[in-house]
Amino acid sequence: MTPTVEIHVELDLFSGRPNPTWALQGPPAIELLRRLDAVGGPSPAPAEAPDRLGYRGFVLSIEDKGVKRTWRVGDGVVRTSGKAYADPGGRIEQGLIAATPAEFRKLIP
Repeated sequence: MTPTVEIHVELDLFSGRPNPTWALQGPPAIELLRRLDAVGGPSPAPAEAPDRLGYRGFVLSIEDKGVKRTWRVGDGVVRTSGKAYADPGGRIEQGLIAATPAEFRKLIP
């Protein structure tokens, strides 16, 4: 039996208006969780995402067994719980871009 997984995804893009959001479910969500579990070692990047205009990556909200965790993915870095981890080659970010609905994907530079 495949576990039910739903990840709320936000494309962090806009300032002053709502960012696009959607739910990632099924095999794509399970694959994303697998990649997050295997994230690289610590990154020298700051634990806080850069504050800039335009595309900043993705914000993921994942709830598992009543515990909600937020992840930020972008610029080759995965951030969660005040720590930054390397995403070599931006594999996690590229997977999220591929899983982004077409109407939102065209907004990504």
